[in-house]
Amino acid sequence: MTKEERGRRELARISGETGEGISRRLGRFSPDMANLLVEHGYGTVYAAPELSRQFREVATVALLAAGGFISELKIHIEAALRVGIDLTELAALAEHLSLYAGLPRMIEMADILAEFADSRDFPLLGRKLALSDHETRILDTGGEAPPLILLHPVGSSRWAFRPLLSRLAGQVRGIAYDLRGHGSALAPSRTLSIDRWVEDLRELAEALSIPRFHLAGLSLGGRIALAFAERYPERLESLRLLSPPPSDPERFLARARAIRESGPESQIGPTLGRWFTPAFLGANPWEVRICREDLRVIDPEVWATSFEALAALPPEERRQSFPFSVTVLGGECDMSVSPEILRTFANYLEGASFGVVPGAPHQMALESPDALALHLLS
Repeated sequence: MTKEERGRRELARISGETGEGISRRLGRFSPDMANLLVEHGYGTVYAAPELSRQFREVATVALLAAGGFISELKIHIEAALRVGIDLTELAALAEHLSLYAGLPRMIEMADILAEFADSRDFPLLGRKLALSDHETRILDTGGEAPPLILLHPVGSSRWAFRPLLSRLAGQVRGIAYDLRGHGSALAPSRTLSIDRWVEDLRELAEALSIPRFHLAGLSLGGRIALAFAERYPERLESLRLLSPPPSDPERFLARARAIRESGPESQIGPTLGRWFTPAFLGANPWEVRICREDLRVIDPEVWATSFEALAALPPEERRQSFPFSVTVLGGECDMSVSPEILRTFANYLEGASFGVVPGAPHQMALESPDALALHLLS
């Protein structure tokens, strides 16, 4: 492969038709400059493996935004999206930029991002919501459709449902928020328990003026959802339990010990390995990156205490039926809670139905949102 061939390949991958158009226009005036762009710019600099395509585009967007180069900024925002940077990452970059280049530059970048957001569902960074003793952030698709509140796993955040929300928009009003101690919802670890998370959910529904709603919880979120259903059945229209872990004190206490004794960084790799399929994890898309960062920023003591809260759950026992539909869903490729275990769990819930989401891992709302949406809307 020649430098020109490699340059044209990289140009197509990174800048697409926009880059090819620039190369053609430049060639009309100076073939030498067009060749320089292709052979040196894309064939040498951009093709060097020392910096990833994603890192290069984020750095380029930041430089152009800080300098106020608006036309070039739009080109490279498009390129950043093409190489796998998410709009939420660029929105966070604009917020970060305000610390160094000032609010006017952030506004310019935000205006360009809004142009791309107009053509797709784009919950930005979420809005703040004050509860009784802490503040959280929520993603809310809005609208008049029936509300569905979504609860995320241990160590995750509201972003666990971002791809799913776009699939549900218009069918339901999807609402995802950071559980106490997770994401933006800073709170002391001593305040964490299933009971406290249940009361937080009640407060959130009241703050949003939602008297009744559909409820779905993933992993830890599933156990919180079940506890909420038992305490406040009159508030629910339906209940969807997504890979809720059955009682297993030894396993959860072992994870809490590992976080404290070996350090949280040692647990990030194994956790991601349980959450995603190997191919998806290897591709390292936004869905994996956001989970990795959630695990890096969570207070280690909160992470450990959350597992201890799960360890405190009593053994499964027969529960009376609820006055609404209950569904237990497992992921076909879930390495954390297998479908076989979940089928047994579902048998303890009188009248509950059971289903398996094809090809889905534990973080099914991130890796398999289309398949999960079909189950939730059926």
